[in-house]
Amino acid sequence: MDISAGFSFENFNKILERLGIVKDLAEITRQELVGKTFDDVGAAENFFTTYARIMGFGVRKGTRRTSRDGDLTIRSWVCSCEGRRDEKWCKMQPRRREPKAVTRMDCKVVLCVNKVKATRKWIVNKFVHNHSHPLLSQNHIAFLRSHRKVPDGTLEQARCMRKSGIQTCKIMSFMALQHGGYDKLPFLLKDLYNKFTEDNKVELAELDASKAIGYLEHKSDNDDQLFCKYTFDQEKRLESMIWADGKCRKDYEKFGHALLPKISVNTNQYGKSLLILLGVNNHFKTTIFAYAILHNENEQTYLWVLQSFLECMNEKAQKTVITDGCPAMNMAINQLMPRTIHRLCSWHISWNASIAVKDSNFIRDFHKLMSKCMKETQFEAKW
Repeated sequence: MDISAGFSFENFNKILERLGIVKDLAEITRQELVGKTFDDVGAAENFFTTYARIMGFGVRKGTRRTSRDGDLTIRSWVCSCEGRRDEKWCKMQPRRREPKAVTRMDCKVVLCVNKVKATRKWIVNKFVHNHSHPLLSQNHIAFLRSHRKVPDGTLEQARCMRKSGIQTCKIMSFMALQHGGYDKLPFLLKDLYNKFTEDNKVELAELDASKAIGYLEHKSDNDDQLFCKYTFDQEKRLESMIWADGKCRKDYEKFGHALLPKISVNTNQYGKSLLILLGVNNHFKTTIFAYAILHNENEQTYLWVLQSFLECMNEKAQKTVITDGCPAMNMAINQLMPRTIHRLCSWHISWNASIAVKDSNFIRDFHKLMSKCMKETQFEAKW
């Protein structure tokens, strides 16, 4: 018998009648539920979640299997007490704090559905209903993680109160007063904080560029040596940015004899690259001269970054630049710093050698040769 996904807690009894189950939920057996079908996986999940809420236990997502083309074929849901905690986490010595309460009771309750290719329906192939732990009463079931929810109307009211400057804890107290106590609320204070955090992420996604610029402008009020420069694209969106505070500029003035550009590609949601301009101080420790966010890695972008960097450092060029051999960066360095000695990073050379030559003895000897300091004639002889 097919079940549609559009059902709620109120018509759950009607769903059971359509399934042919007229007895009490606690008496449902495996034979009575296995073989029943649902229109989609969401209907099966809603059914098991509602069943768990009525019975008095929480739900977690279990096994998930997909076909070679990425199509979901098997889905299961288990009791929140499924599994066991490893004893080493409870007996670990020494501990700084007491271990958390054990919530996993090795419960075997599960509902598993398979997708039928011919009909595109989801059929129940496994159902276990015997718990290894006592069930909760309806007064406590609403506090389980899988059954907590902030209603839409309550959430909108809370958002309006938060925009008015009311603290989240005060909003929670007001909501509890409206509903007749904290035990009458279908959510916890943590859930309200999580909802507000999600809202902040959406707001930051739209205003993060302007807030980043505003942060640097605010920081310049206390640091008159802070340098920041950025560009916009045709749609007035942030394109590239470079900045350095007063400490970075002072470090470059003392230790700017060598420069090592270190870039991380596509490490954020916008696909931009982070470029860190590094150096070494008198203690052979890494020191940072500047940061840059790049929208691409072509020659024009590197020219803009290096020009801005030299402007930041009062046109003082380095004696040596060490790169990974990027062609676009090499052309920008040769054009803006013709007198600077340009060398390749020994780590990248060793890495390329290990890819090209699959001989462990050669790689070991090559690494020793690269790491030692010797004259050119000695190097040629050993090579």
